Amino acid sequence: NVSSLLCPVAHMCPFGSAEPTPCIAGTYQDEIGQHSCKTCPAGSYCLNNATNPRPCPQGSYCPAGTRFSTEHLCPNGTYSNSFSLKNVTQCTPCTPGHYCGSPGLTAPTAKCLAGYFCGGGSSVAAPHESGESGFQISYIGETCVETLNTTINDICPPGHYCPVGSDAPVQCPPGTNSSSTGLVNVTDCPACTGGFYCPLNGTVYAT
Repeated sequence: NVSSLLCPVAHMCPFGSAEPTPCIAGTYQDEIGQHSCKTCPAGSYCLNNATNPRPCPQGSYCPAGTRFSTEHLCPNGTYSNSFSLKNVTQCTPCTPGHYCGSPGLTAPTAKCLAGYFCGGGSSVAAPHESGESGFQISYIGETCVETLNTTINDICPPGHYCPVGSDAPVQCPPGTNSSSTGLVNVTDCPACTGGFYCPLNGTVYAT
Protein backbone atom coordinates (compact mmCIF):
# COMPACT_ATOMS: atom_id res chain seq x y z
CA ASN A 1 0.00 0.00 0.00
CA VAL A 2 1.77 3.16 -1.23
CA SER A 3 -0.16 5.49 1.09
CA SER A 4 1.17 3.64 4.12
CA LEU A 5 4.71 4.48 2.96
CA LEU A 6 4.07 8.21 2.81
CA CYS A 7 5.90 10.24 5.44
CA PRO A 8 3.49 10.91 8.36
CA VAL A 9 2.62 14.33 9.80
CA ALA A 10 5.07 15.78 12.34
CA HIS A 11 7.89 14.09 10.42
CA MET A 12 10.08 14.62 7.37
CA CYS A 13 11.53 12.15 4.92
CA PRO A 14 14.51 13.49 2.95
CA PHE A 15 15.66 11.64 -0.17
CA GLY A 16 16.88 8.16 0.69
CA SER A 17 15.19 7.97 4.11
CA ALA A 18 14.91 4.53 5.65
CA GLU A 19 12.36 5.82 8.17
CA PRO A 20 10.61 9.10 9.05
CA THR A 21 12.57 11.75 10.99
CA PRO A 22 10.59 13.64 13.68
CA CYS A 23 10.40 17.41 13.27
CA ILE A 24 12.66 19.15 15.77
CA ALA A 25 11.48 21.92 18.10
CA GLY A 26 10.98 25.17 16.21
CA THR A 27 9.55 23.33 13.21
CA TYR A 28 6.35 21.42 12.40
CA GLN A 29 4.69 19.46 9.63
CA ASP A 30 0.92 19.26 9.13
CA GLU A 31 1.01 17.38 5.80
CA ILE A 32 1.94 13.82 4.85
CA GLY A 33 4.61 12.87 2.36
CA GLN A 34 6.94 15.83 2.94
CA HIS A 35 10.74 15.86 2.58
CA SER A 36 11.26 18.69 5.13
CA CYS A 37 9.60 20.33 8.11
CA LYS A 38 8.16 23.85 8.07
CA THR A 39 9.63 26.64 10.20
CA CYS A 40 7.37 27.56 13.10
CA PRO A 41 5.77 30.91 12.17
CA ALA A 42 6.23 34.09 14.20
CA GLY A 43 3.62 34.41 16.94
CA SER A 44 3.72 30.68 17.61
CA TYR A 45 5.97 28.02 19.12
CA CYS A 46 6.53 24.40 18.08
CA LEU A 47 7.67 21.62 20.39
CA ASN A 48 9.43 18.48 19.17
CA ASN A 49 7.35 16.30 16.83
CA ALA A 50 4.79 19.08 16.25
CA THR A 51 1.87 18.73 13.87
CA ASN A 52 0.68 22.33 14.27
CA PRO A 53 2.08 25.54 15.80
CA ARG A 54 0.71 26.65 19.17
CA PRO A 55 -0.10 30.32 19.92
CA CYS A 56 2.56 32.23 21.85
CA PRO A 57 1.35 32.64 25.46
CA GLN A 58 0.93 35.83 27.48
CA GLY A 59 4.18 37.20 28.88
CA SER A 60 6.21 35.87 25.93
CA TYR A 61 6.96 36.79 22.34
CA CYS A 62 7.73 34.23 19.64
CA PRO A 63 9.84 35.03 16.58
CA ALA A 64 9.87 32.49 13.73
CA GLY A 65 11.40 29.19 14.82
CA THR A 66 10.52 29.48 18.52
CA ARG A 67 11.00 26.10 20.21
CA PHE A 68 9.00 26.38 23.46
CA SER A 69 6.51 28.74 25.10
CA THR A 70 8.91 30.54 27.44
CA GLU A 71 11.94 30.71 25.15
CA HIS A 72 11.55 34.49 24.68
CA LEU A 73 10.09 36.24 27.73
CA CYS A 74 9.03 39.89 27.70
CA PRO A 75 11.96 41.60 29.48
CA ASN A 76 12.12 43.47 32.79
CA GLY A 77 10.24 46.75 32.56
CA THR A 78 7.57 45.27 30.26
CA TYR A 79 4.66 42.83 30.37
CA SER A 80 2.11 41.32 28.01
CA ASN A 81 -1.45 40.14 28.53
CA SER A 82 -1.88 39.33 24.82
CA PHE A 83 -1.29 36.11 22.91
CA SER A 84 0.71 35.53 19.70
CA LEU A 85 3.26 38.35 20.01
CA LYS A 86 5.89 38.13 17.27
CA ASN A 87 8.73 40.30 18.59
CA VAL A 88 9.96 42.05 21.72
CA THR A 89 8.74 45.46 20.56
CA GLN A 90 5.16 44.21 21.04
CA CYS A 91 5.69 43.73 24.78
CA THR A 92 3.92 46.54 26.66
CA PRO A 93 6.10 49.05 28.58
CA CYS A 94 5.27 48.92 32.27
CA THR A 95 2.24 51.01 33.23
CA PRO A 96 3.03 54.50 34.61
CA GLY A 97 3.05 54.48 38.42
CA HIS A 98 3.98 50.79 38.47
CA TYR A 99 7.06 48.64 37.97
CA CYS A 100 7.61 45.33 36.17
CA GLY A 101 10.38 43.60 38.07
CA SER A 102 10.88 40.27 36.34
CA PRO A 103 10.72 38.77 32.83
CA GLY A 104 7.58 37.11 31.46
CA LEU A 105 4.97 39.13 33.35
CA THR A 106 1.33 39.24 32.29
CA ALA A 107 0.64 42.32 34.46
CA PRO A 108 2.77 44.89 36.35
CA THR A 109 4.40 43.65 39.57
CA ALA A 110 3.09 46.42 41.85
CA LYS A 111 2.98 50.19 42.39
CA CYS A 112 6.24 52.10 42.67
CA LEU A 113 7.36 53.09 46.16
CA ALA A 114 6.62 56.41 47.82
CA GLY A 115 9.38 58.96 47.26
CA TYR A 116 9.86 57.85 43.65
CA PHE A 117 7.96 58.28 40.40
CA CYS A 118 7.58 55.89 37.48
CA GLY A 119 6.67 57.54 34.20
CA GLY A 120 6.48 54.21 32.40
CA GLY A 121 8.64 51.19 31.68
CA SER A 122 10.20 50.99 35.15
CA SER A 123 11.79 47.67 36.11
CA VAL A 124 12.27 48.57 39.80
CA ALA A 125 10.08 49.88 42.62
CA ALA A 126 12.54 52.62 43.59
CA PRO A 127 14.10 53.91 40.35
CA HIS A 128 17.00 56.36 40.39
CA GLU A 129 17.93 56.75 36.74
CA SER A 130 19.59 60.14 37.22
CA GLY A 131 21.93 58.59 39.79
CA GLU A 132 22.85 55.77 37.41
CA SER A 133 23.44 57.94 34.34
CA GLY A 134 24.84 61.08 35.94
CA PHE A 135 22.32 63.45 34.37
CA GLN A 136 20.57 65.90 36.67
CA ILE A 137 16.80 65.92 37.02
CA SER A 138 15.53 69.20 38.40
CA TYR A 139 12.04 70.65 38.23
CA ILE A 140 12.11 74.11 39.76
CA GLY A 141 9.28 76.62 40.18
CA GLU A 142 6.31 76.14 37.86
CA THR A 143 7.88 73.30 35.85
CA CYS A 144 6.93 69.67 36.25
CA VAL A 145 7.17 66.29 34.55
CA GLU A 146 4.62 65.73 31.82
CA THR A 147 2.80 62.46 32.48
CA LEU A 148 1.97 61.99 28.80
CA ASN A 149 4.45 60.03 26.65
CA THR A 150 7.25 60.07 29.22
CA THR A 151 9.43 57.23 30.36
CA ILE A 152 11.31 59.04 33.13
CA ASN A 153 11.65 56.95 36.28
CA ASP A 154 13.48 58.54 39.19
CA ILE A 155 13.67 59.67 42.79
CA CYS A 156 11.26 62.49 43.64
CA PRO A 157 13.07 65.78 42.83
CA PRO A 158 13.44 68.86 45.07
CA GLY A 159 10.30 70.98 45.48
CA HIS A 160 8.04 67.98 44.85
CA TYR A 161 6.56 64.97 46.63
CA CYS A 162 5.67 61.51 45.34
CA PRO A 163 3.06 59.27 47.04
CA VAL A 164 2.94 55.52 46.39
CA GLY A 165 2.27 54.78 42.71
CA SER A 166 3.23 58.22 41.37
CA ASP A 167 3.59 58.53 37.60
CA ALA A 168 5.07 62.04 37.99
CA PRO A 169 6.21 64.29 40.84
CA VAL A 170 3.61 66.54 42.49
CA GLN A 171 4.67 70.14 43.14
CA CYS A 172 4.88 71.32 46.73
CA PRO A 173 2.36 74.18 47.20
CA PRO A 174 3.11 77.92 47.47
CA GLY A 175 4.39 78.88 50.93
CA THR A 176 6.78 75.94 51.05
CA ASN A 177 10.29 75.25 49.77
CA SER A 178 12.50 72.18 49.79
CA SER A 179 15.86 71.19 48.33
CA SER A 180 15.41 67.59 49.51
CA THR A 181 14.73 64.62 47.24
CA GLY A 182 12.42 61.70 47.94
CA LEU A 183 9.55 63.50 49.74
CA VAL A 184 6.45 61.31 49.95
CA ASN A 185 3.60 63.54 51.11
CA VAL A 186 2.51 67.18 50.92
CA THR A 187 3.05 67.37 54.68
CA ASP A 188 6.75 66.71 54.00
CA CYS A 189 7.03 70.06 52.16
CA PRO A 190 8.66 72.42 54.73
CA ALA A 191 7.24 75.89 55.40
CA CYS A 192 9.01 78.69 53.54
CA THR A 193 12.28 79.81 55.14
CA GLY A 194 11.78 82.63 57.70
CA GLY A 195 12.35 86.11 56.25
CA PHE A 196 11.71 84.85 52.68
CA TYR A 197 8.64 84.18 50.61
CA CYS A 198 7.72 81.28 48.30
CA PRO A 199 4.94 82.36 45.91
CA LEU A 200 5.22 79.52 43.39
CA ASN A 201 4.46 75.82 43.25
CA GLY A 202 7.49 73.58 43.47
CA THR A 203 9.78 76.13 45.09
CA VAL A 204 13.30 74.93 45.79
CA TYR A 205 14.98 78.22 46.67
CA ALA A 206 13.01 80.77 48.71
CA THR A 207 12.86 84.31 47.34
